[in-house]
Amino acid sequence: MLGLIGAIVATVVISRHTSFEANLLRAPGAPFVVEDGRVRNSFTLHLVNKEDEKATFELSAEGVDLAASPRVEVAPLDDARVTVVVSTPRRAEGEPLEAPGQEGPRGGGRSWTPPW
Repeated sequence: MLGLIGAIVATVVISRHTSFEANLLRAPGAPFVVEDGRVRNSFTLHLVNKEDEKATFELSAEGVDLAASPRVEVAPLDDARVTVVVSTPRRAEGEPLEAPGQEGPRGGGRSWTPPW
């Protein structure tokens, strides 16, 4: 009985394994900037490759301008930090903020679109 429970737990753990992790962190001490009718914000994107082979990540964003390297390669079982600068036109007060976002493979690599 204990062996069966162990097998079930192992199956659940293995099936929930993800091949990568992506965390978007606000750059410490860097406030947003409003300049020439645009809002600009700095972030650090932390990518973790959990696979035993090199991973290529393609960065993209919808609805904002993204200043970052569009492709990031991460060695097997390693991580990388990428500075990302996002800018968008300043919205009128009370205008809703749309937040598109998606995850999934694209173009043979891995793709992550931030949810802004």
